[in-house]
Amino acid sequence: HAPRAVLCTDGNARALGLAAENVRRWTEAHPRAAVPTLAQLRWGDCAEAEVLQSVGLTPPVDVILAADCIYVLENPGGWGKLLATITALSAEHTLAFVTYVDRGHDKLWRRFLTQRVHPLFRVTEVPPHLLHPVAHPGAKGRLEQLTPRQTVYSWARRPAAGAGSRE
Repeated sequence: HAPRAVLCTDGNARALGLAAENVRRWTEAHPRAAVPTLAQLRWGDCAEAEVLQSVGLTPPVDVILAADCIYVLENPGGWGKLLATITALSAEHTLAFVTYVDRGHDKLWRRFLTQRVHPLFRVTEVPPHLLHPVAHPGAKGRLEQLTPRQTVYSWARRPAAGAGSRE
């Protein structure tokens, strides 16, 4: 087995400070788990490989988790930047899990998936019964009790053109 590495990123330095406290608590509660590394990463700035290399990782990565990163009004162009970053960090073996909460932009999200994501990735909606029980709205332990439905998608890179794909 290759050594496991967990990297937590955010583009906001203040959010990384909060994440550092979460990492400290996680490490105390799970002393045998891989200790997450924190790094600032701004989507779509073409520096993804350099950020990973600065903490000892080399793209492509095995798993990407983009949890509650999909907003419209707060980050114009953010979806395209997120897609560019996931594409830059992934290969055919990479699994990306992207969560989406419908905050009134479902038609835009569906169009984004169809026009921008599907040409590059196989996209599958993860069935709710496969998610942890705490992931369901109203579940005990959730911080928010009345949030809109959250959907988890699995993205897997399509083979490069001419790579013998039958798709």
